[in-house]
Amino acid sequence: MMKTPYEKPKRFSDPHSDFSQEEIDQALNCSEQDIGYYELSCIFQEFLPIGTYEECAYYIPHALDFMKTNIEERADIVGDFICWCCANKEELERDLLLDEILNHIEAVFKEAVDSCTLVRNMDGFPYPNNQPFISFTLEALYECPYFKRYARIWIDSYCHRCGKWENCKLCVSGLIDGLIAGIRLGP
Repeated sequence: MMKTPYEKPKRFSDPHSDFSQEEIDQALNCSEQDIGYYELSCIFQEFLPIGTYEECAYYIPHALDFMKTNIEERADIVGDFICWCCANKEELERDLLLDEILNHIEAVFKEAVDSCTLVRNMDGFPYPNNQPFISFTLEALYECPYFKRYARIWIDSYCHRCGKWENCKLCVSGLIDGLIAGIRLGP
C-alpha cells in the first residue's frame, strides 16, 4: 500500500461545518480494515470534505485500495476522489503523491476495461458490468482542467486499442456516458 507523509488524524476539523459530530466520530474511529464507502465518501467529498488536506491525505492509500478491491462500490467513490485530487493538485505534487495516485487509478481503469462483460440487470437487460466506473472516471477526469488530458490518453490507450474486441464494444457504453458529460474525442 502506498504511503503518505501524514499520520492518522486525531480529529477532523470539518472546515465547512457540514458534518454532525456523529458522522465525524464514525469516520475518525473506523478501524483501518473496516474503512469503507461511507467513511471515504465523507473524507474525499468533492466540495465539502470532512477535513483539511493534511487530515484527509492520510486516507489516500485506503481510497486507492478500496477502488482496486471493491468492484461493486468503486464507481461510487472514484468521481469525488478524482475531483478532491484536482482541488488539492498542488499539495499532492508537493508531497510527490500525484503521479502515484494517477498511476493507480489508471491501472484500475485498465482492469475495468479489460474485464468488461455483459451482465443482466433485474429487468433482464444487458449492460457492461464496469460501465459506471469507466464513465464516472472519465467524467471526473474531464471536469478537472489538469486531468482532462488523462481522459483522452486513457480513451486512446485502453478503449480504442484494448486486446478484446468485445471489451472495446462494451467500453463504448462508458464512453457514451463520458461524451454526454462533455468529453470530446476529436482533436
